[in-house]
Amino acid sequence: MEDIYLLLLTPVARKLGAMWEEDESSFTEVTIGLWRIKQLMYDLSPIFQQYSEQGKTGSSIMLVPLPGSQHNLGLFMVSEFFAKAGWRIWGELAATEEDIVSMAANEWFDIVGLSASVREQFPQLKELIKSIKARSKNPNVGIIIGSPVFNQSPELIDDLGADMVGMDAADALEKASFYVERLR
Repeated sequence: MEDIYLLLLTPVARKLGAMWEEDESSFTEVTIGLWRIKQLMYDLSPIFQQYSEQGKTGSSIMLVPLPGSQHNLGLFMVSEFFAKAGWRIWGELAATEEDIVSMAANEWFDIVGLSASVREQFPQLKELIKSIKARSKNPNVGIIIGSPVFNQSPELIDDLGADMVGMDAADALEKASFYVERLR
């Protein structure tokens, strides 16, 4: 199942994004394609989670897109991997920056995962990371970020202030798990 997610659905979603950027497909065609991938993931979720390790790690993660982001397919896939590994997940697609910082300040999260759709959101992302780190209930909270932009421009990662970058769902889970284990 993980191979279907990582080796089939992820590259197809990236290809649709590239087709949109290169004007090879219309907004409608790309939206329908991405919707079908998401629907397939919803349909596969019970099978994917069948052998989940519920509550195994005891770790918790907040997974949210930057306010204003239009894309959440990658975030949904990441949440599937973390749920399967037994993480407690909180997410809200419509969360404002204030909601995100407030939740981090009031609830314990080992990791906060933020997703940015486009490069233009990076200044906002950088400021949000600073705010979360300054106000988090967990003084050692790890911040993991993800964006399709990093696939073409990995050099943009260094300036954002995150502790780690997930290049795909499996990579995000591996890095977050290592971060948490290192602190225990």
